[in-house]
Amino acid sequence: MAKRNTVIGTPFWMAPEVIQEIGYDCVADIWSLGITALEMAEGKPPYGDIHPMRAIFMIPTKPPPSFREPDQWSPEFIDFVSQCLIKNPDERATADFLLNHEFIGNAKQPSILSTMIAEAREIRESQAFRAVHPVPGEGYEDHTMKQRTDGTLVPQRDAVVDLEADLGTMVINEPDTDLATMKRHDTDPMDTNKPKYRPLYLEHFEKKEVDHLAANGRLPNPGEESAAEAGVRTLTADGNFDFVSQLHVVALLPLH
Repeated sequence: MAKRNTVIGTPFWMAPEVIQEIGYDCVADIWSLGITALEMAEGKPPYGDIHPMRAIFMIPTKPPPSFREPDQWSPEFIDFVSQCLIKNPDERATADFLLNHEFIGNAKQPSILSTMIAEAREIRESQAFRAVHPVPGEGYEDHTMKQRTDGTLVPQRDAVVDLEADLGTMVINEPDTDLATMKRHDTDPMDTNKPKYRPLYLEHFEKKEVDHLAANGRLPNPGEESAAEAGVRTLTADGNFDFVSQLHVVALLPLH
């Protein structure tokens, strides 16, 4: 039989000699038969997940393809495919040899395929019907939204008791303890029974002022009102902040 040199078709099923354009005959179809058997077993042909142009270069240079999981198939089927996928066309099995192969001899009657085709058709029609007419509630547990009997909301609880028990980010301190975050001072000026309240920052400013006057050779007289006290008095009287300009820069420094 005369050999051909034309290249037409999808490269995944092409024999190496077809891609190499070195001439081929009907034995190239035996290679395509082996690729088709692999496709039926594994769902896609070898190199089916790569670009066809890349497959054209890999088929002639790589070893003959085989099963990814040979343990799932019978030795007769594996040998049948390997006889089809011999790269050298002169050594490749012929059609007469394959018809007498053990894998073909052990094949069952074609009627068994009718039952399998009918079952597959019934499953496909059932899936198509369910896609058009979904059954309410069917497959609910397979979705991402799950039904709960206790609901998504947490029952109401005593917030104060839970907060005190769990000691969350807000800590409740008793007002009579030293751990309170806010302390209350009675600064009522009309109450003469309690000592006059003096803010702690006044002591800081007075100390800075005394140090400054001492450095300049002038100490305040006993009982003389300091600039810080005068400023606080002015501020509490009419809200005047001019006293700040009278303080030395040392007195305005932040606490270290």
